[in-house]
Amino acid sequence: MHKIFSKGGNLYLGIPLDLNIIDLIKVLKFIPSFTIKRKLHKIYVFLVVTLSKILRITKNNETLLEIDNIISENPILKRYKYMVVWSLVPNRKRCYIYFYDSKVELVYFGKLSKKTIDHEFLRNEYDFLLKYKVPKVNAQFQTPSVIYFKEVDDFTFLAVDALPNDCKLFHPEKNDLPERVYNSLNSNKATHDLDICYTQNWWKNFLVRKDRTIGLYNYIVSNKGASKISLSFIHGDLGSENIFKNNLDHLYIIDWERSCKMGPHLTDRVAFWLGKNHNNDNNIIEFNEFFKQENKLDLSLALCFLVSADFDLAIKISKRIFND
Repeated sequence: MHKIFSKGGNLYLGIPLDLNIIDLIKVLKFIPSFTIKRKLHKIYVFLVVTLSKILRITKNNETLLEIDNIISENPILKRYKYMVVWSLVPNRKRCYIYFYDSKVELVYFGKLSKKTIDHEFLRNEYDFLLKYKVPKVNAQFQTPSVIYFKEVDDFTFLAVDALPNDCKLFHPEKNDLPERVYNSLNSNKATHDLDICYTQNWWKNFLVRKDRTIGLYNYIVSNKGASKISLSFIHGDLGSENIFKNNLDHLYIIDWERSCKMGPHLTDRVAFWLGKNHNNDNNIIEFNEFFKQENKLDLSLALCFLVSADFDLAIKISKRIFND
């Protein structure tokens, strides 16, 4: 049985009600809380769950029963209790599931989505994690291992190993992009004609959104199809909270949904910069200064990729660079 929290009629949190106070605190620590607002909300959740236990307020939830049924299909996952966090992004139809053991230590992490486009993203992450194999001695970063994956018409579910307990967020705001990670991801960098971009899924996704940054679109297509550009493997979302470091300075990278074998090679560098400078009022000036040595077409394609992924700051900067 879980205590369900909702906002505006949308579910956003499911906390087990069979936890003692100490274990409840442990479970709440699974939820990222990098801001004061998030920390205060955790206190609110703690008080509400504690009161619900005292008053014995319980209520079954159809969505949780459905999640239970999905989890029960896997003999490994069904042995563990879990907490659920639903995305509040409009029409996201996604939740995140934190599986923990009898010691209330995080064991596995799951993503469950009912949105069709998310099926593609989760399948992409599954394919990458399954195929990503490098000798441990040469690895510049580690990735989670896949525990379970299921894709049907109604939903897609991906479960992976949880990060080691000593991992801390390597936040872009407080750090520089680890060059060893960037160089490792870019190791297959190659020169191509611009025309090849027009066959890639990320470009097709950009076309759907091109009216947001029509100046960026016009600049790219104004270049000749034979113009030389560089493509490489990319993570696609290094500007978010997706890099972690443990006590031995080993890096762990998660959330490979937008990874791409042939993406604009500057994408991860630009994404990390955007994550680092998203609160900077002078970001357009510093952006131009930071990337002044880079090829403008390569830089534009990186912005194109990030616009296609709905990065707000990428849209804002693209508008200012190309005078939209």
